[in-house]
Amino acid sequence: YGHKYLRKMVSLVVAPGGLGKSSLMIAEALAMASGKNLLGIQPHKRFRVWIYNGEDPLEELQRRVQAVAKFFGLTEQDIDGYLFVTNGRNGLITIAEQTRDGTAISIPMVEECIETIKHFKADIWIVDPFVSIHRVSENDNNGIDRVSKIFTKIADETDCSVVLVHHSRKTSENEISVEDGRGASALLAAVRVAFVLNRMTEAEAEKAGVENRYDYFRVNKGKSNLGPSSEKADWYKMEPVPMLNGDDEYAGDDVAAATKWQWPNAMDGVSGDHVSAVLRALVNQPRNPDGSPAAGNYRMDKRSKNWVGNLVAEVVGVDLRGGQDKAAVAKVDQIIKEWVQNGALISLEGKDERRHTVAYAGAGKDLGGLY
Repeated sequence: YGHKYLRKMVSLVVAPGGLGKSSLMIAEALAMASGKNLLGIQPHKRFRVWIYNGEDPLEELQRRVQAVAKFFGLTEQDIDGYLFVTNGRNGLITIAEQTRDGTAISIPMVEECIETIKHFKADIWIVDPFVSIHRVSENDNNGIDRVSKIFTKIADETDCSVVLVHHSRKTSENEISVEDGRGASALLAAVRVAFVLNRMTEAEAEKAGVENRYDYFRVNKGKSNLGPSSEKADWYKMEPVPMLNGDDEYAGDDVAAATKWQWPNAMDGVSGDHVSAVLRALVNQPRNPDGSPAAGNYRMDKRSKNWVGNLVAEVVGVDLRGGQDKAAVAKVDQIIKEWVQNGALISLEGKDERRHTVAYAGAGKDLGGLY
């Protein structure tokens, strides 16, 4: 499934509680089971998926599956025979325990897991969360190493991919990386691929023009500080889906489904004509006798009342609301950065009214070829 889950290998998904990791795993499972591109990755065929959830009741898991299926318009025929959901309350799996003599692996339970995967003919086994399937101290590096290698053994013997969903340490909403998984580092060392989920930050919400950032999260591969920027990450949004299971006394449930969300592109709707119009205005600004920009011309500094962004906003048709619309300001700022990067806008040094050296906006390469 893309480059996320590999046969005979173990993948790790790390996230804080309540972020949407279980909903994301269900959505990915339905994408693989149906063979449909639900989240931006096209499976090259249908895959059989076994989800084992060690915490939630089966009814709640069924509601989550139904919410995703309903949101994407999937029917019974899309997943029948390809999706298998079990839970710890109805059938607890414990593959290892802590004893006086150290970590004891339950060989019969491991063999039963292997036989279950073979019975389902499962291509992928999702374990959510990792802590629910063993009784070993999370901080015991040697113990967790043994447990982790059991999953590698299972993946290898069944020719399937194993995905372990893991809680992160509490970080007070600070950015986390895959190294922030709870407990011993041996788990991360044992897996082939690791992903981390982070909630949208206030700064990201402002930049994207999002009102409720708690509905959005991004997924980065490996260390988040080495991953793609906000605009390049894989983004998801939790969408409420009405289950229509109410009656005269009860309104019914809304269950959240993880859906693909695209980071807004500041350049959408911006054309070469817009570039040319801005450059014409800059070329027609007054100049000092020495050719330098005159005081009062458009400036590069966003804090200036003569910020070139005001001109760009007027030409492109963005209402900055006097600088109060932060999302609009962020969009215009991004447009300016793009134009600077491709040489359409240049920075010219000049003097302001108080003879201080400042950066004025100048016309560079005309991308529209009009002015």
